[in-house]
Amino acid sequence: MWPANSGGSSEPQDPGLRAGVLNVRRGEGTFFAQRSTKAIQADRRHILADGAQRFAEVALSVKAGRAEAAKELDRAFEKKQSIESGVEA
Repeated sequence: MWPANSGGSSEPQDPGLRAGVLNVRRGEGTFFAQRSTKAIQADRRHILADGAQRFAEVALSVKAGRAEAAKELDRAFEKKQSIESGVEA
């Protein structure tokens, strides 16, 4: 049982515990909670959509067309993948 907060509730006082981000295992410590695949996919979509929006804003600000912007994105993606795999092109 969690210590009661000042309101007499038995909810955990730590915001991370209340939000479900952290789990406490007595005698073991505090750990990040497991996240569902659905939650991870939703976060990925949100992050990608945000990055795509910023990329589109930059492309439009320099008056690049969609095809030109997509070509540069493909180049950047390939370069990043080759760097991360340890084989620079």
